[in-house]
Amino acid sequence: MSDATKLVELLRTASVKGGMCDVAADLIEQQAALILSLESRTAQQARTIAAMCQQVADLERPVAPAVDAQPVGWAWKPRGGSLDFSDAQDRPSEVDLEYAKETGGEFVPLYASAQSEGLRKDAIRRESLEEAAKVCDEIAADCWSLYKGRAPYTGREAGRADPGVQGESDGADKCAAAIRALSQKTAQGETDG
Repeated sequence: MSDATKLVELLRTASVKGGMCDVAADLIEQQAALILSLESRTAQQARTIAAMCQQVADLERPVAPAVDAQPVGWAWKPRGGSLDFSDAQDRPSEVDLEYAKETGGEFVPLYASAQSEGLRKDAIRRESLEEAAKVCDEIAADCWSLYKGRAPYTGREAGRADPGVQGESDGADKCAAAIRALSQKTAQGETDG
């Protein structure tokens, strides 16, 4: 029996037993407060994710090298991808340059400040994405509680929900899965920029 049905029955009973009016009013207020609390928390979590995404976007801005600085190495940048600081080289070989020409990638000169800054940004980016995945899981839990109202979110696989709530909870599941996958790819150095 849904909460709405319980409220209707209580209100009907209240017409006969005056004391039930207070019970019904209390239950309505409790349900309204719960929904407002969940909506407020979800909105705050959404703002947190937005802030994390902005932080990641800021980290993508290139670091300008010092004037007349000499490169300390070279990093591989695949076509359409981001710099890979994990495999920096003193100087790309002829074979590397030929491969870059064939695939549309390039070797980008690294300067001391840019290299250390790049490694720092990669670490912060991974941490931000991992935190975003956690926040998204919390939103999924709130959505589950709000729409189902009978059992806590348990990290179920998509398609395993009750028919009446599957549409509402699948969106939260997909969000959590997408951000978690991006976080894992980032940790493995497979980002697309």
